[in-house]
Amino acid sequence: MESRNEVLDNLEFHPLAPDRWSHFEALFGEKGACGGCWCMWWRLKRSEKESSKKRILSIIESYPLDGVILGCTELPLLIEQKDTSIPLLNTSEIHVEAALEYALS
Repeated sequence: MESRNEVLDNLEFHPLAPDRWSHFEALFGEKGACGGCWCMWWRLKRSEKESSKKRILSIIESYPLDGVILGCTELPLLIEQKDTSIPLLNTSEIHVEAALEYALS
C-alpha cells in the first residue's frame, strides 16, 4: 500500500459543480446530510451501525477512487483503513500530526 504522502501527491481535487453533482449526491443522498448521512452514525441503534458501515463501504468501493478524505470527524470512528483497500485520509489525524510537527520544530 502506498504511503499517505504518495496518496496525497496523486490525488486530484475538483470543485463541486453541476456536472459533478451526481458524485456528491452519491455520497450524501438526495436529501443531503440530514437525510441519513453516515456522520449521524452515533444516533443509530447498534444493529443499524453495521448496515450503515456496509453502505458507506459499498458507496466508496463502487467508484474508481484513488483515496477517500474522511472530512467529518465522526467518519474515522465508523470506518477504518482495515475495512477497505482504498486509502483513507483521516483529516483529524493529519491535522494533529501537522500541528505536532509544527509545535516541535
